[in-house]
Amino acid sequence: MATQLKNGSAKLKDVQNDIVNLKQDIASLSRSVGDDIKTNITTTAKRAQSYGTEKYENLQEGVRKKPMTSIGLAFGAGLLVSALLKGARK
Repeated sequence: MATQLKNGSAKLKDVQNDIVNLKQDIASLSRSVGDDIKTNITTTAKRAQSYGTEKYENLQEGVRKKPMTSIGLAFGAGLLVSALLKGARK
């Protein structure tokens, strides 16, 4: 009976140690996944910012090269939005 209690106690200690190790592994994995997510978000944000900046610069260049066309397009877009908004009120 005493041997069984010692064996049970030893097994309980092993389970406790396994739980502690699992807890540490989960914490480590969580930190690693968190770091990966942070890196991916940062990279994606930088790409989006770069893409937006590039498109904005292209738009500015187009306006500089053809200012009258840009004014005409802006006027046409304004008329279109105005017509859409008037149609939505009816």
